[in-house]
Amino acid sequence: MNHFLEANQTTQQRFYCKLPNLTLNRHDLTAKYTPCKLKEEWGFLKYGRWYFNKTVVDKFSNIKCTYRSIIHVSDSKFEYSMKRPLSEGTLISDEQIQVDCVANIFYYKNIHVQILNKMNVIKPDLSIQNNFTCKPLNVLLLSYDSISRVSWFKRLPKTTKYLTETLDATILNGHTIVGDGSFNNLTPLYTGKYSDELPSASKYDPNGSYVDEVFPFLWKDLHKKGFASFHYEDIPYMSTFTFRHRGFLNNHAHHYMKAFTLAVQESKLSKDDLCIGNTKRSKKALDLVTEFIEMYKDKSNFIAFMHNDENSHGNNLMVNQLDDDLERFLKQNFKNSNLDNTALFLFSDHGVRYGNDRMTHQGDLEERLPMFSIYLPKAYKNLNMEKIDNLKKNANQLTTAFDVYKTIRELTCLDGYENRERQLRSISVLDTIPINRSCIDIGMRLHFCTCLQDWIDLNTDESLSFKVVNDVVKEMNNAIENVKEYCAKIELKSLNSIKYTYYLDKKVYRLVFVTKPTDGFYEATISYEKNGSYSIDPISSISRINIYGSHSYCVNKISTKFNLIKDIRKLCHCL
Repeated sequence: MNHFLEANQTTQQRFYCKLPNLTLNRHDLTAKYTPCKLKEEWGFLKYGRWYFNKTVVDKFSNIKCTYRSIIHVSDSKFEYSMKRPLSEGTLISDEQIQVDCVANIFYYKNIHVQILNKMNVIKPDLSIQNNFTCKPLNVLLLSYDSISRVSWFKRLPKTTKYLTETLDATILNGHTIVGDGSFNNLTPLYTGKYSDELPSASKYDPNGSYVDEVFPFLWKDLHKKGFASFHYEDIPYMSTFTFRHRGFLNNHAHHYMKAFTLAVQESKLSKDDLCIGNTKRSKKALDLVTEFIEMYKDKSNFIAFMHNDENSHGNNLMVNQLDDDLERFLKQNFKNSNLDNTALFLFSDHGVRYGNDRMTHQGDLEERLPMFSIYLPKAYKNLNMEKIDNLKKNANQLTTAFDVYKTIRELTCLDGYENRERQLRSISVLDTIPINRSCIDIGMRLHFCTCLQDWIDLNTDESLSFKVVNDVVKEMNNAIENVKEYCAKIELKSLNSIKYTYYLDKKVYRLVFVTKPTDGFYEATISYEKNGSYSIDPISSISRINIYGSHSYCVNKISTKFNLIKDIRKLCHCL
């Protein structure tokens, strides 16, 4: 497995973008596994009906049960229906319900979820000209927050072994983030656009729109082709498109699990054991994906989006607890032929962004080099040998979410009916990606570019070093100038390290420093032209690599007051 840590690059590939070598000598700490407190569930949903678990209810007499439907209202709100009686075989026409049962002194309360057949509302746009020579694949996009390629290999060995050996999936060794955090990396993957190229959907912008009104999401085009869709994120208050954005106005997917996760979050069922009933929530998500696949694999093409935060956001101490369930998911769906016509993208949005591991040289590389794998079915590979050869070559070059977006469009035959010019920044990984394509060609800020190598260290006490760090701090203060009555002035406390390299015609510095008054640890990338002018975006080219915690408690309030679209939490120490 170690060979996946070193890109197998040709001499030419190394010349244009030498990918860094990484080490597995990390990621040994893990959190203790907490078993689910509820040992057995009293019943389950199957094929739209309720059935009791006989091994449980046979122990009790005189069981009385009711259920309430969980109704989606908005991305931040759900409602319960009136209570209705529940008995063996009761027809359940809702996907998400809360069940309450009493049997003498025993009580059962749980939330249950199912996938119902929605072919009656899945209607292709008959006015669209289909390319009948192109046979679309189904698409599964399963992502886990904050896991680098290294951390994935170390913490998920069973999954990695099955993925690479049995499924023969391709690992993208040069896959690099294009922005800070989930929103800035998943938006390009879903839309083919940087977030700042799209109309504002900020919840702090009074003129902001809902994301489904203005973002050109992939599934919009796929719905026109008759694809069924599924969308699940496990932590509703920090979902990709609702944390600092307005979220979705409508149920944008045929199976949108937001009301379910909101109900779990609000209920007392949401405990530290990360369970729903006797099932880990991460496993429940995978079970729902499998149920979705099996509902539609013989009826319609489909696309599923699943994003898991709970086990990996902030740190990776609980990532190892995903391994058995994720391996089982892959085995089950492969052996049951559920992947025979399906492309599976199993990946992370970025690596860990803050904490002790982040404050190392490998830590800054791991944030920028998340796990990204692509499985393609054998029949597709056999019919497209040239494309697979391209994929293997591109696995050792610089790739980004933009390329994945274009790949999905190709696999689902979208570009067969919609004319889109070939952009250098967005090329299918099944196509030939120019060996000399640079981070600048992609529009990526150099702060995230892993092609930057051959760094030269500077002494931190040199006058040049202090000029560079002071330029950075000045721009940080400029970014919060309009709210200086709420945010403390940032002052340099210490410069921990500074290095430079050359990239194309720019001299690029990367530095780590600490500021007052919050002891904020920052990593910044600033580039200088030959005439001495510099460029740095204090929001996107500076990373806060330790936790700011409650220091930025006032940012939501002042973002609303001043209509701040940009996120200044990492810069603002509230007064």
